[in-house]
Amino acid sequence: NEPIKRGKIFAQLKALNSDIIFLQETHLKYQTQIRLKANWIGQTYYSSFTSKSRGTAIIIRKGIPFKLKNTIADKEGRYVIVTGEIHSTPLTMVNIYAPNFDNPQFFSKILDTISELNYQNVIIGGDLNCVLDPYLDKSAKQKRINIKSKTSELLNTYMKNTNITDVWRIANPVGREYSFYSTVHKTYSRIDYFLVDTKLIPYTYNSKYHNSIISDHSPLTFSLKLEGMADKNLFWRFNPQILNNSQGCTYLKEQMIFFFETNDTPDTSPSLLWETFKAFIRGTIISYQAFQNKKNNTELLQLEQEIRQLDLENAKDPTIDKHNKITILKYKLNTILSARIIRLFQITKQEHFEFGDKPRKLLARQL
Repeated sequence: NEPIKRGKIFAQLKALNSDIIFLQETHLKYQTQIRLKANWIGQTYYSSFTSKSRGTAIIIRKGIPFKLKNTIADKEGRYVIVTGEIHSTPLTMVNIYAPNFDNPQFFSKILDTISELNYQNVIIGGDLNCVLDPYLDKSAKQKRINIKSKTSELLNTYMKNTNITDVWRIANPVGREYSFYSTVHKTYSRIDYFLVDTKLIPYTYNSKYHNSIISDHSPLTFSLKLEGMADKNLFWRFNPQILNNSQGCTYLKEQMIFFFETNDTPDTSPSLLWETFKAFIRGTIISYQAFQNKKNNTELLQLEQEIRQLDLENAKDPTIDKHNKITILKYKLNTILSARIIRLFQITKQEHFEFGDKPRKLLARQL
């Protein structure tokens, strides 16, 4: 519900090349779901509760040929079920934000709905707030009591009877990775899942947990082999944040002086000089932006790797020093991401200023 954080999350999801996204804890009312719109988002399906809690959404990127058949949205903002097809392949997507206590009745209601309607190719994802395997899905320092909760028993029984599989666990039978760190209990656990129909497993690959940079949960991604995924080409725009960077201003000033000293001769007409300068300075800015983007991306990648390594070490042997280091690295990473989101806000404001009152796609999206 907070603009900067929402922008960071959208930027991260876009950077992950996400085509279909399951979001939990959107904290948006029904009237404010339009905030889940962006120029790269094609379709959005959601359930809402209040601006302070719950809320789920399934977001489909623009260019994905998804044909909707039906949606079921929970009035309590705990789940949303979307059915449709992509290239004539039927899909049932269930996004869940489960209560943070043992509540098998909650899951029984959802699973019964799926069974009664005879949905095909089911993909269940989200924050299930339980561990399916009490031994493998909890950190080393946490007591691994091999007694499953009632919710865990219900889900494991349902998965066995309906041929639903934990897509990450099928690729990592004895692996240990975690999606949530409890600062209160100083423990790690894997409570975020994608449970996929076994018929789809041969077409799935690259199941991976990413770093928990913005949210307190680690994003989980996997790829499903479906054809026809298209990317969108974006136009270049000048980044005014360069003018706030003393190094960038100095570089551009030096390039301008160099250009005019070289090309401003008595034989060159002012109009030709001006047109040539525009092409030159545009190329110079693109080159500088590309250099800065590469530098920032390298720094982001390095920070993510350091955070991931410290997370793994902290999961095996938790210490306050490691936790503090993780917090500092996340702060540095968030600073870089915040600058990017501010840039996106500037582009959005410019587009509203130029086209806000004209009958084009911006108005159509609002309607």
